[in-house]
Amino acid sequence: MERDKKVVTLCVAALWLAGSSALAAEASYKTYIVNPAINNYSVVPGDPLPEVCKPGDTMRIMACRGEYEPASFVVVADSPLEGVRVEVGPLTGSVGTLPSSAVDVRAVQVIFRRITDWPGLAPCLLLHDPGLLVVEDDPDPERISRGYTKTNRLTREAVDTKELQPVDIKDLRQFWITVHVPGDASSGTYSATVRVAPENAPSIRLKLEVVVPDFELLPPMFEYSIFYPAYLERELHPDDPHAYSALSEGQYLPELKNMVAHGCTNPNICEVPRRLPDGSLDFTLLGKIISLRDRAGIPRNQPLYLESHPVGIRSGPLTEEQRREMIETTRQIVAWARDRGFPDVYFFAMDEQHGEVLRGEGPSFEAVHEGGGKVYVACGNDFFGLVGDLLDLPILLHPGCSHMDVVGQKLRGPEALRHPEKILNVGGQELLLNPNIQKMIKGVHANGFKIYTYMDPVAGYTFPELHRRDRGLGLWKAGLDGTMTWAYTHVTAHKGGRSAKQPLYFNMVFRARGEVWDTIGWEGYREGCDDTRYLTTLLDALEKAKSAGKHLDLVRETEQWLDSLGMDADLDAWRLEMACTTEALLRL
Repeated sequence: MERDKKVVTLCVAALWLAGSSALAAEASYKTYIVNPAINNYSVVPGDPLPEVCKPGDTMRIMACRGEYEPASFVVVADSPLEGVRVEVGPLTGSVGTLPSSAVDVRAVQVIFRRITDWPGLAPCLLLHDPGLLVVEDDPDPERISRGYTKTNRLTREAVDTKELQPVDIKDLRQFWITVHVPGDASSGTYSATVRVAPENAPSIRLKLEVVVPDFELLPPMFEYSIFYPAYLERELHPDDPHAYSALSEGQYLPELKNMVAHGCTNPNICEVPRRLPDGSLDFTLLGKIISLRDRAGIPRNQPLYLESHPVGIRSGPLTEEQRREMIETTRQIVAWARDRGFPDVYFFAMDEQHGEVLRGEGPSFEAVHEGGGKVYVACGNDFFGLVGDLLDLPILLHPGCSHMDVVGQKLRGPEALRHPEKILNVGGQELLLNPNIQKMIKGVHANGFKIYTYMDPVAGYTFPELHRRDRGLGLWKAGLDGTMTWAYTHVTAHKGGRSAKQPLYFNMVFRARGEVWDTIGWEGYREGCDDTRYLTTLLDALEKAKSAGKHLDLVRETEQWLDSLGMDADLDAWRLEMACTTEALLRL
């Protein structure tokens, strides 16, 4: 069959999915390749290495032009190692060389944090200098009674170094490599030597191989958004809840850039136009936010998701005056946005309401519509029978969230890390295939509306593959339109980065001083978005082949294969097959 006859760059290296079995030179320590890098298992001192850590000396990844892709390895020491350096040589191949700036190496920092309803040590942050944050015993008796026996402490101002610092390894340490393929890179295979060099032991050489496919990735078919409770600095009363998240432009901009680099290209906006005493609207702060988004590379050809409405969406009938005010205010905001290239403006309704309260918001929804705006809100699955004909964008609470919460109330955090299947088996994306939920999703689409999910999972969940699966394959199989979970940073994330006690259970990242520190869960989010980009590119190639009347056997086989995929598909194998087929459709 045509599928079996494909000869493409990607498939020459059939061992791409498997690490090499060659062992490193004899030394007082060993290295293990983490394959796949994005997984639900944790490398924690004192625990056995999970099965994803395999003996070997070669890391193999595939990444298209412009794409970020991770690789990871673990160093396990028989005796303490001092001043371990990880050096990566140039990525070279027969087609050229990738610049040194294409490769970033960080240490995976294990911290003490909430995992389920219970805390424990968990791999979390990606840092160039892991000495920035240390774990210590917690002296607070009240916290100890709730299992918080340890705490995290910053050793200095929360500003990471630009490059990986030498690391002492008492027992083991995981390292994280991110390759960012330049937009002008030639297609082909590149390789580099990765040298692990302790001060008190011989060095070990590993190999990093990068395959760059011969096609360009399209933007994802889904919307990748996130709740972003952040405001610009201004005069705020200390008791104002906004004071927790009031950021300088110097903090706001790098956070936006970080979101864009992870595929999240339309976070919601908490700054809304303010009503002045004369009744006019002040767009100053919203205008500053738009300017910062422009600088971060966030496109304007997409909706604005505003955190609230200046008039205030409420439950219950509107007086004629209230209705006119809602309509006119909406009209002014929509006109302002469309003059600046935004096609739609969505206003957030009353958060997480249900029953008659949610139904009672209908008159406000109608007034927003009459003013040319749209409405979105986080809600449960009872919304459809209440306001399904009025709610333009329900952000559906993922049905797996409550199931995992119930298990998490009993399952101690460290046990969840050692046996993630105990918690993940109850809350997977399969729940979205429930006939009643599928009927609701189809009903939303029949009304001409979109539907996203949140808590899909909670932002700070320490299961990176879950973030990837739910926000890639899961979105597609469930028939959803996007994701908007809580939150990029929680409302109480310290604005200045002076606190190591940020609620990372609800954070995608750690807010530092003028920067953010990535988490491995956030890397899983990006991988889910990239899975979608590969899928979008493949589907586009299939449509072009059908329109041209070419490769029809391959088209038919590919469509059957995509239809047969389950929610539990091997994600790396899925992506590789999509890439191989895309190359075949475009080149044969």
